[in-house]
Amino acid sequence: MEEKPRPYLTAALLCEKVLIEQDGSVSVIRIADRVQLQMQGPPGVGLAGMAMPPGSGEPVPIFNLNCFVALKSGPAIGDYTLRMTFLTPSGNVQGTPIEHNVKLLGKDTGQNLITQLYIAAQEEGLYWVIVTIDDMELTRIPLIVVRS
Repeated sequence: MEEKPRPYLTAALLCEKVLIEQDGSVSVIRIADRVQLQMQGPPGVGLAGMAMPPGSGEPVPIFNLNCFVALKSGPAIGDYTLRMTFLTPSGNVQGTPIEHNVKLLGKDTGQNLITQLYIAAQEEGLYWVIVTIDDMELTRIPLIVVRS
């Protein structure tokens, strides 16, 4: 069976904000490939954005970033499924993979996809967002999480 052609990947990154201007121009604000999390507040003061996982005595920091993926059709025409899977440093999938239905029209047309991710940083280290289209890996976006 012949594989469908893949679209071209123009950009894939994590950032704080994505602005879409009236003319369709895209601005990516504060690209993030490393996050430093404060784990200790002043005595007796809880930190915002912390969650207590069931059965755990330790709070887990939760933060959010936007995932921006820009595609150009190139030879790819038709309906595709783009999936983003979040991998922890220990290699486990965190949460449910996020899927977007993408209709590609060929040549220089394309789509920009913006997804807000809520990340529970249960461990320090290198996290990955694996970006696939119809189960073919396009790229991996790295994120290093460091606790202070």
